[in-house]
Amino acid sequence: MRLYLVPFLGRLKLGQVSAAHIQAMYGRLIDGGLSANTVRRVHAALHRALEQAVRWGLVARNVASLVEPPRTIRRQMKPLSAAEARAFVVAVSGHRLEALFVVAVTAGLRQGELLALRWSDVDLEQGWLRVVGSLARRRGAGVSVTDPKSARSRRGVELTAIAVDALRRHRQARAAERLQAGPLWKDRDLVFCNRMGGYLMASHVSAGFRVVLGEAALPRVRFHDYADVASGSNSYLPTVVGIISWCSANARRVQLPRFHRNAQHDSHRQDRRRAESTR
Repeated sequence: MRLYLVPFLGRLKLGQVSAAHIQAMYGRLIDGGLSANTVRRVHAALHRALEQAVRWGLVARNVASLVEPPRTIRRQMKPLSAAEARAFVVAVSGHRLEALFVVAVTAGLRQGELLALRWSDVDLEQGWLRVVGSLARRRGAGVSVTDPKSARSRRGVELTAIAVDALRRHRQARAAERLQAGPLWKDRDLVFCNRMGGYLMASHVSAGFRVVLGEAALPRVRFHDYADVASGSNSYLPTVVGIISWCSANARRVQLPRFHRNAQHDSHRQDRRRAESTR
């Protein structure tokens, strides 16, 4: 935070800092290319510091409380169309992280959930997996697997046949890597790991995702958009169904996951209600 605060407020004495100074600083930070989210974090840090100064009697009031930080603009989800998603599934074929991407597209797991997934939570014979944690990296604290944020996030997920097939091939490939790594292999039972069995870097996964999109000449979308689309949102159900339907023609059999079927049922029920209301 010093990188942002000191250049603008560093020459002022504590009692000289005004709401106008802070508001001007936020404007210059935004003009300099900083995101609204980052500026809001700067505001939170400054607010806490000035609040402590008030408690210590160094200033009469917290002038940061008089300033409105910039509002964050929620980015609109931009999922790929069904045709683009089919092209993506073809493009990831043979990629080291093919199974990760396929599971993300068809099962709706988020990136942190995928990176924390263990083989002990996957049953390929029954075609399902269990989400019990999410990988988190915190500066100064390293890597940790955290509990899901809600009871709804801790869930069982049915796998499509194409995802099961990708995971089987993925497991065989990782077994070969384990033999090659020998005693250097870190056995954490991770489904998706680096070449030494350790945790994958989220940035590397996102970079690989962007490379695949570029090679397939597909629109650049965020990795998390895939998980959001596949998680069963009715708004994007046609895209999900399009992916699954195409997969069914390219695998032994593809089952629509339970939450997709529920979403589809809800969508049809809503359509029927609309039709009945117009009669």
